[in-house]
Amino acid sequence: MWVTFDCYGTLIDWDTGIRQAFMTLLSEKQAPVDLNAFHARWEEIQFDWIQREYQPYKEILKVSLRDALNEFGLPYADEDGARFAATMPTWTPFPDVKPALTELKKHAKLAIISNTDSDILQSSVALMEVEFDELVTAEDNRLYKPNPRVFELAMQRLGCTPREMWHVAFGFKYDILPAQSVGCRTVWVNRAGEPRPAGATPDFEVRGLEEIARCIFP
Repeated sequence: MWVTFDCYGTLIDWDTGIRQAFMTLLSEKQAPVDLNAFHARWEEIQFDWIQREYQPYKEILKVSLRDALNEFGLPYADEDGARFAATMPTWTPFPDVKPALTELKKHAKLAIISNTDSDILQSSVALMEVEFDELVTAEDNRLYKPNPRVFELAMQRLGCTPREMWHVAFGFKYDILPAQSVGCRTVWVNRAGEPRPAGATPDFEVRGLEEIARCIFP
């Protein structure tokens, strides 16, 4: 049995990492821009870029930041993009990651399926202090989630069927919907207690990773 994870937002505190990077950038530019509005628009732009022809995620971080700044009437320099991309490997894991995944390793093999470059993911995994059995990145597949083909390729690599894989993630659009579309069982990590989006019904909904082992391995 495999338990696969989205990384950024599920294991790594993606939101805090991005917001801190944007706060620093906007402060340096002395820009009176609402952080929430900037963050939300950047997310939309980033999603548009990952659906185009493949390019490394470091480049997507740069071009999406450039486009967001331009939309808000702010100047972009190559240094801005490079610094933003360089922050991603430093974003920290959620506190429940190490103990929860250590427990899960007693029951299943663990993997990550992530929309990033392999070197970035390796740095993030080192911060988790957990050994994974496999890491699957957009760089490997030259495809980004939510393309369902990402999950089909991951199962080929793991040597498992959809019923032999549980996918754990916080994002519906990127993970829960496409994973379920190819037959995988899913666990939605809803740390903030948000309303469930339409379109899919995860097999389990949890508020933290420590609940996962009790749900799928009772």
